Amino acid sequence: MLNSIILRDFLNEKYSSIELPAADVFRVNNGLVFRLELIGVKKDDVLISFEKGILSVSGKKNFDKIEGDLIFSEIRNGEFVRKFNIKEAIDEDLIEAEFESGVLKIFLPFSNKKEIKTISIK
Repeated sequence: MLNSIILRDFLNEKYSSIELPAADVFRVNNGLVFRLELIGVKKDDVLISFEKGILSVSGKKNFDKIEGDLIFSEIRNGEFVRKFNIKEAIDEDLIEAEFESGVLKIFLPFSNKKEIKTISIK
């Protein structure tokens, strides 16, 4: 179940007024695929990180201003942060991302390593 992989996705309070990009998450046989809709966001304005089991995607969207009186607006400008807490073991060295036509795809491969920490007794 996907809910067993992703505990939650959360927003940094600093960005609480910015609309989150829509996301789909797929479990494939060897990992997870995240697909985020980033229409109007430039590739160079996106930052992806994975640390301590948290996938973070942040960026900014800025449309040029148009001179005139705004009548109606649904397009949001500004910064966003989308974070996902991953419970599965991920091979961080093999994470891949691609960005095309306003869609960001991130592949998180499952790790085959069974990390066992030995604790010495004092």
